[in-house]
Amino acid sequence: MRAFVKCILIFLVLTSSEFCSGEALLPAQILEKCTAVYKVSDTYKAEGTVVSNVEINEGKTTLETSFTLLLKKPDLYLITWSQKSGDAAIQSGAVWNDGSQRCLYMSTAKAYCPMDNDEMALGAATGVSGGVANTIPSFFLSYAAECALPFSRLTNPTLKDSEKIGDDDCFVISSPSMISKEETYWISKANFLIRKCSRSLEAPESGRAMPEMTDAQLEESVKAMGEEVTEKSKEDIKCMMDTMAKMNMKGDLTETHVSVSSPELHTKDFRYAPPEGAASMGSFGEMISSTMKNTMHSQCRVPGISMDIPTPIPDLEAVHNQYPKSTLDAALQPALAEAREKAFCSSCQNNLKQCGLVLMLYADETPDQSFPPLSPLPGTLMWVKEKVYPEYLADPVILVCPTEQAVCLQVNEEKNLEQKAKLCFNTSSYWYLGYALPDEKTGLAFAQAYRKQVENGGDFTADLKDAEDNPIYRLREGVERVFITDIHNPAGAAMIQSKLPVLIERPGHHDDQINVLFMDGHVERLTYPGAYPVSQPFIESLGSLDTLRNTMTPPDEDMPAQH
Repeated sequence: MRAFVKCILIFLVLTSSEFCSGEALLPAQILEKCTAVYKVSDTYKAEGTVVSNVEINEGKTTLETSFTLLLKKPDLYLITWSQKSGDAAIQSGAVWNDGSQRCLYMSTAKAYCPMDNDEMALGAATGVSGGVANTIPSFFLSYAAECALPFSRLTNPTLKDSEKIGDDDCFVISSPSMISKEETYWISKANFLIRKCSRSLEAPESGRAMPEMTDAQLEESVKAMGEEVTEKSKEDIKCMMDTMAKMNMKGDLTETHVSVSSPELHTKDFRYAPPEGAASMGSFGEMISSTMKNTMHSQCRVPGISMDIPTPIPDLEAVHNQYPKSTLDAALQPALAEAREKAFCSSCQNNLKQCGLVLMLYADETPDQSFPPLSPLPGTLMWVKEKVYPEYLADPVILVCPTEQAVCLQVNEEKNLEQKAKLCFNTSSYWYLGYALPDEKTGLAFAQAYRKQVENGGDFTADLKDAEDNPIYRLREGVERVFITDIHNPAGAAMIQSKLPVLIERPGHHDDQINVLFMDGHVERLTYPGAYPVSQPFIESLGSLDTLRNTMTPPDEDMPAQH
């Protein structure tokens, strides 16, 4: 009886007065009928491909994603995909809800994890599936009832000449949209189902309209990444979204559905068994961290695109349809890898700028206006924790670069504030110099003097001496005047402050780039190896001091973690 009622409903949709009258349908009427058919259908089964021709930063590549799609109202689904570039397999995955659990499997993580809700599950799968986790599910499943349908973003739908997809004669409707220069849909004249859709990756002439994410959505995105919700972490998401909006991409993405049917489906049809050896993760954030760790060391590359992580293009459709979780795929997609790195680098630079403010506040309240002394713990190039925390430094998380996902997760999970602070100090991403080192010669001399001072007890409250008994001055307000050679230049002191490094990021967080905080408070992103203070001899000398943590016993405190 139920199947009979369904057939009657579909028949009524397809034989409404406009269609039976013999009058030509307008694009809006075709789109409306298409939407109505999905609304009254109970199940959907299809397979197909998504072909992405992508041009980013002058690199070109073609990605092909094969998929299977199984849907049943109100909220059962099983979507699988497998992607390749040429003959090289890139990644595969699955997302499913069998009524008892909803999970996501990703081959790049070699793991699967539970998902909190259908919006998060399908949003996270959208980008890596080539988009199929969004196209039909957004018309079909109950989770999307409050979301805008893909058709709603079309700004000027126009009916083109009919075309055949297989044996199916199709309406062809094309239009610019809020996220694309042109989107096209091939809709069957027989049953009004979408057989094919294509989207240009170029932005519309008016610019790409990205959604305004609510504060709650920003918080959800940050939490799903496994990070602590702070104003800074939410700002990073906004920065990434802004970068996506401005991204200069060319090419197109074409999704084709074949073997389309509406069979009777049961709960068992939606069960999925992850491949043998796939690990079970506790959360999506944990799986993302594992994925980043795996892919960042893979050294695999998509032909034509210089990226270490060979995965899909960003799916702006999912973002526009208010799936903030799809932005989590940024770490896994070639184009968004660049956007994510820019966000991380910006966040890292903000960390250093905040550190600069901490140092200035400390110096202002110290009688000799000195910066905090270096820690006496061997190999720990960071200020003494008790000197600045918590009076001057309320949030020690700024000592950790956001690219260090494992450390960030560990810090966020630590509930004891004192232990959290100790963890941040002991695993800081930055070297605090503590002394005025205007050139490489002085910097190398400091490394030698540091070793000698550690052997003598590690007191860094006074100036040091180099091998020739020349002073190496502690950082303090006014120390720059010692290095002035032209007393007639009124800007000499400011120029020297702008060249005195204070904190230097350890290499490896941002490819060949290193962020450096200078004494005047500005931060520069410098290419390593390069000129001082990121010359190879100086950076290697600082790195050699880290090894003292393993060779010497620190006084009265647990050994800091090796960076």
